[in-house]
Amino acid sequence: MDIKQIHIGIPNELKSIIFWVQQKYRVNDLSSINGGTDVVVEYKNGDVFGYDKIKFPSKYVEKIFAKYFDENITTVEKLQKFVIRIFARKNDGSNLSDEKFIEIWNSTSTELPFNILETYQLDIYKKYLALFLSDKQFANEYISANYPFQYDVVINNWNNLTQGSGHYSTLISEIDSVYTSKFGLSYNKRIRWNSKLRARYEYGFDNPYMGYVDGLGYDPVEFEEKDFQDEIIPLDFEKEISVRNWLIFQTAKTLEDTLNLDNHKFFENEAPLSFDQISKLWATDRLKLLINESIWDKTMSKIIDDTFCEIVIEKCMEQ
Repeated sequence: MDIKQIHIGIPNELKSIIFWVQQKYRVNDLSSINGGTDVVVEYKNGDVFGYDKIKFPSKYVEKIFAKYFDENITTVEKLQKFVIRIFARKNDGSNLSDEKFIEIWNSTSTELPFNILETYQLDIYKKYLALFLSDKQFANEYISANYPFQYDVVINNWNNLTQGSGHYSTLISEIDSVYTSKFGLSYNKRIRWNSKLRARYEYGFDNPYMGYVDGLGYDPVEFEEKDFQDEIIPLDFEKEISVRNWLIFQTAKTLEDTLNLDNHKFFENEAPLSFDQISKLWATDRLKLLINESIWDKTMSKIIDDTFCEIVIEKCMEQ
């Protein structure tokens, strides 16, 4: 049912003048997925805007105000100058005919509305956010390696995201050491790469003992070829796991070691997973959670949005 037809709890004088911001004007793809929070804001200049299916309403509305007023709203006095009322309701995608809007804030309120809006967030999104914030370092690594960030977001948050390595794992046999590749932005195939972004990485791993560049796959290359290896970025998850298995075989000391080759089916085509299934992977097999493309495509891409990523980045910066 069209949300324009459902106004339970909205004052009569506002019902006909609400401008519901359509999907084509929404940056976030998750705004097309049912479920979330619906918010209506009445401004003192006469504008009345409605936003539906918001997944993380507190942060989202904070961003709306920052864009609308061209400044961050940090005090209730500042908001009182521009906003008359704010209405909100939970929207699980099925209860629009009986779930009514509640006036959660007005110009006489003595606190900002953001904490109140957190109580209107659907439980499933709260649970995912809490799970990820239980290990902010891994959460940052996950979004860095998987989320389809806009180019300017990557540039502006370069030092706040997990950059990852510019090489695959490699064995330096002369010192019997394995240099493991680190996951992060360098593996993210969902962002748009250009030469300037690739140039932020040191391609491969310089092997001073042999005079070669390792970590570009299975075979080394000459130093003079190093600058022509920029197409290695973004790195490939499956190739890295293959290289790791090969290194395990190369460094195996006993037959038992070779039997311990990493045989996890990291790249199975998974059906959409429940929160409990994701929680189990979080606890027992984070590597699969991190690098399995179907888990991102069918499950996590329906949960993680720009706002989710902003919260993770901000929490990491607080550490």
